[in-house]
Amino acid sequence: TVGTFQIVSSKHELELLVFDSIGPYSFNYICYHISLLLVVSFRSVAVNKARLKRMGITHILNAGHGTGVYTSQSFYAGMNIQYMGIEVDDFPSADISPHFRTTAEFLDEALLTHRGKVLVVSMMGVSRSAVLVASYLMIFQHMTIMEALTALRKKRAINPNEGFLKQLREFNETLMEERDDDDETLSQCSVIDARARARIFGEGGDDDDDEETDEEEEQSMIGVKAHSIMMEEEEDGASVMSSVASSAAAAALEMG
Repeated sequence: TVGTFQIVSSKHELELLVFDSIGPYSFNYICYHISLLLVVSFRSVAVNKARLKRMGITHILNAGHGTGVYTSQSFYAGMNIQYMGIEVDDFPSADISPHFRTTAEFLDEALLTHRGKVLVVSMMGVSRSAVLVASYLMIFQHMTIMEALTALRKKRAINPNEGFLKQLREFNETLMEERDDDDETLSQCSVIDARARARIFGEGGDDDDDEETDEEEEQSMIGVKAHSIMMEEEEDGASVMSSVASSAAAAALEMG
């Protein structure tokens, strides 16, 4: 079990899971006890409609669309299956990274919003499909690349090509940087919020910080008052000098 769902490596493990629990024809019942199910498999499962129906698959992510696994949404017409296909060759030079977020969102919506049973398929179920499931685990289950690949390898043999692994490592670094930035932003917001709440509601906080803030405010107020007094003194001085000048002028007129 990974997170809140269970990864099943193939149709054989799925059948054993159902049979060992309550018999070979009770998949719907066993799915009631398994909150979310993600099946990673190969081409032959994706084209076997009877088996898909028996397995209760509701969503299919085809990582070999047009490149080994020739199915589409129309292929599953009338089966109430939602389909997403990506067209990328299983070559080290191929760029699969643009599909990381879109396919992860498709899986997350299928598993959490629709509480579906998802089949992720590629030609052999070891490279393209494995990398896309790993990216989903990294994005929505907050796993590192090592944790994601280890979780998959515990369930089935996987062998992503070196180019895909390199892209997955780079994506892992991007996610780590994004999470660091998010953590820093949340930390700053928490400090600001705590100070605001303390001022508004009089909640307890760091007494030292409060005292320093109070001292700073007091010094600031003293500065404002001193400036005001100086301005008043200057104005008063100017007024006095003006009065003296007026008196002198009046006296001079009288003497004249």
